[in-house]
Amino acid sequence: MTAGELYTSLLSMYKNLMFPQNPDVRRWSMSEIDEMDIFLFDELMEHEVSEEHKPKQEKEVYLSDIW
Repeated sequence: MTAGELYTSLLSMYKNLMFPQNPDVRRWSMSEIDEMDIFLFDELMEHEVSEEHKPKQEKEVYLSDIW
């Protein structure tokens, strides 16, 4: 298994913990979700979207890179 496959599996596991399919399983509270890293949360929400439906994002350029 490659590192990319492992990371995708980890994202799926986290998403299943946050939003379980079984209604009897406890879901994460908003405060628990709020404590997550924002970048990981963003990837969790986008990881199911196929590549062709994602908007094309331009490369970020910082002023410190220009000067």
